[in-house]
Amino acid sequence: MAPTWGPGMVSVVGPMGLLVVLLVGGCAAEEPPRFIKEPKDQIGVSGGVASFVCQATGDPKPRVTWNKKGKKVNSQRFETIEFDESAGAVL
Repeated sequence: MAPTWGPGMVSVVGPMGLLVVLLVGGCAAEEPPRFIKEPKDQIGVSGGVASFVCQATGDPKPRVTWNKKGKKVNSQRFETIEFDESAGAVL
């Protein structure tokens, strides 16, 4: 899962279609966004559990959001736990 870089952006896509994007917009970044913990590829089984964890740093502080197939993951289908704006886990 190699990171993709763009202006103010870092993204990682796993084979299961889970996309993590760190965006910095509207201001000059003092420290570009970077992953402290990247989500790891996983193989899941139907009805099983897969856990993806991500943590990022930068200035301004990046916000971690989760998307699957172009749509934001929400708590109606998945339980999302956010430790703070720069870290999170999807279980």
